[in-house]
Amino acid sequence: MADGILHIVAGLFMRQQGALVNMCVEDCLRTVWQVVLSRHFEADRYVQHVLGELSVLIPVAAVSEATSGRNLMATPLGPVYDLSNELAMAYLLARVEEADRTNERYPYVRLSKLGEQFHRHLREIAENVDFKNSSLVWHIVKTIECMAQVYQVMVMNASAEHGQEARQLAQKQLPWFLAFTWVHFSKAESIDLQTACQATESLASIAFTYMNVGIAEIVDSAISNIGSVTRAYGKLGKLRSQYDIGDLLRPLLCVERFAIAVGDQILIAQIDHEVDEVMKLFQDDVRAAVGEAIDTRRSQIEDALTENWSRIIERDSPEGMLSRMLDERHLLP
Repeated sequence: MADGILHIVAGLFMRQQGALVNMCVEDCLRTVWQVVLSRHFEADRYVQHVLGELSVLIPVAAVSEATSGRNLMATPLGPVYDLSNELAMAYLLARVEEADRTNERYPYVRLSKLGEQFHRHLREIAENVDFKNSSLVWHIVKTIECMAQVYQVMVMNASAEHGQEARQLAQKQLPWFLAFTWVHFSKAESIDLQTACQATESLASIAFTYMNVGIAEIVDSAISNIGSVTRAYGKLGKLRSQYDIGDLLRPLLCVERFAIAVGDQILIAQIDHEVDEVMKLFQDDVRAAVGEAIDTRRSQIEDALTENWSRIIERDSPEGMLSRMLDERHLLP
């Protein structure tokens, strides 16, 4: 069935029928959900096949979107990754995690297999697809943030017997999801600043989340990826303003502010290293201007904490997470 649907999708791309493409993709996703949740014995093979076919279609989707214009609400193949769609793959993995949580003997078998298939799919398309400026990248970035939440829920809800197993699974698989960002952005010939900023913001949120969970390896991976995305943008040499770099690093500066507050010298050193590596891209007056922009963003974060923390504390953003985590520890200025 999947083959038939995806062949139709390929034909619809040729005729620039974007709306019909996504309707067919949703039909395909329904079959994936049905096969996985029914625990069909061929579920793993079926998911792998569908993801493989999607990998072939994504370059076509990127070209189609470049022709018709970028639209976050109608991205070709968007239903696979768009979190506004209840059939998105990230939600399927969340459903599997929830359904298998009470399996006393093997609570993470299906999530482990699906997670590996999905992060391999993302790595493959990051390495092989020229996304141009497709909004698919924005949706994938948000999907990865959602996947981080799935693994967080898994760890936090693990029984005492399976707690270490849950942490090891998150520690093993989640960095592979995060790797999509540096692989994609490091080879991109053009980078949409809004998408890159969303990537660094999502990565900082993941870093904050796993500070609370207590898995340092994931925090380290998120921070390293923020540096990679920012350097990739800087290397293109197409800054509109020195504040482009300040905006890309602002989420990391929120993490830095928390590390300073709690006295985490190892984390501070890692963040300093990432910022230094970004600064090495620039020389003379540009370097000075970028440094000033970064300092300005640091000051704005501090001002928000001292003057407006009550308004930002509920935000689902690095600033909001910083405020909440400082407030929980009675460290707000």
